Amino acid sequence: MASLYQKRVVSKTTGEVSLYWYVSFYQNGKHRSKSAGKSKTVANKLKRRIEAELETGKFDFLNQPENVLISASVDEFLGQIERLRKHRTHIRYKNALTHLHEFLADAYSSITSVSRLKSSHFAEYQAWRRGAVIKPNGHKNTKSVKPPAFKTINVELSIFR
Repeated sequence: MASLYQKRVVSKTTGEVSLYWYVSFYQNGKHRSKSAGKSKTVANKLKRRIEAELETGKFDFLNQPENVLISASVDEFLGQIERLRKHRTHIRYKNALTHLHEFLADAYSSITSVSRLKSSHFAEYQAWRRGAVIKPNGHKNTKSVKPPAFKTINVELSIFR
C-alpha cells in the first residue's frame, strides 16, 4: 500500500519555499519514496501506478536493471567519474572499487550482478577491509603497516552507494 505526503522544500539559491508531493511505499521490506511534483493529481496517479506495480511485482517506475554485471557498472561509473571529476578523485574511486572487487572475489565469487548485492555484504566488507593492512599514505618505502581508518572505509562505502 502506498501513501501520499507533502513536503516543504526551500531553494538554496533563492530561498523560495515550495510544496512538493511524495509517494511513500515499501518494496521488499525497504521504505521508499518517490517525488511526484507540485500537483496532487499527478501524485495520486503515481500512487495508483506504484500500487499496481507493487501488486504485479513489476517495478518499471524505479528503472531498476535486473541483471547488470558489477564489472560493467563499475566500468561505466569510472568512465563518468573520469570525465566529470579531478584525476585524484578518479584514482580514489578506482582504488575503492578495486577493494570491493577483491572482497567479492574472495568471499562471494558467485555474485556477479548488482541486483544480488545486499546490505549484509557491505557489513562484511567493512570487517574484511578493517582486517587488511596498508602502508601509511600509500608510501612504498615504509616498513610500518596499519589497518585503514574507519573514515576511509565509510568513504569507500559511500562510493559504492
